[in-house]
Amino acid sequence: MRFKIGLFGGTFDPIHNGHLAIAQSALDEISLDQIIFLPAGVPPHKLKAPLTSKHVRKRMLEEAIRPYIAFSISDYDLNKTSYCYTIEMLQHFHQSEIAKNSDFFLLIGQDSLAHFHEWYKAEQIAEYAKIVVYPRKGIKTKHSISIKPDKLIFLNAKINDISSTKIRKLAEAGENIKNLVPVPVAEMVSELGLYKHN
Repeated sequence: MRFKIGLFGGTFDPIHNGHLAIAQSALDEISLDQIIFLPAGVPPHKLKAPLTSKHVRKRMLEEAIRPYIAFSISDYDLNKTSYCYTIEMLQHFHQSEIAKNSDFFLLIGQDSLAHFHEWYKAEQIAEYAKIVVYPRKGIKTKHSISIKPDKLIFLNAKINDISSTKIRKLAEAGENIKNLVPVPVAEMVSELGLYKHN
């Protein structure tokens, strides 16, 4: 029996209900056995953007996914001191023990699909995982020159308008974010005074 494992990368600064809904949709729609969240250490596309410390982002993720038995976290990207390309992360998983009886599914947003051909070694990524695309508001892209159609899966997930950027701005302004993130995450943001100086 082969297991189906979803890989969901991002800065998760902070993790929010939209992320969890996407992961749950992928789990349900394509019958994944597990989803591994991969918080970014030094993301190539956000080198100039200040990030909350990796330890705090990981703690928020841990609290957010606690109720979900099929969700877990990998430190692979988080612990790297240089930025980590997607192809490098996929190669790491293919060389790991779980690869012996698992197939991988990479979750990306439809906005990322539109620029997928610009990713480092984009044409090789689909050799290591099927690409699972979740919808993003206002984005219509349905293909990429770097991915064969049989390697693409589109989720029918509900489009949500939640974004980490929006949440950071609300937190900075002292607004309530409890309807946008899991309660423990909202409590951490408040207790640690996160995003007050963005």
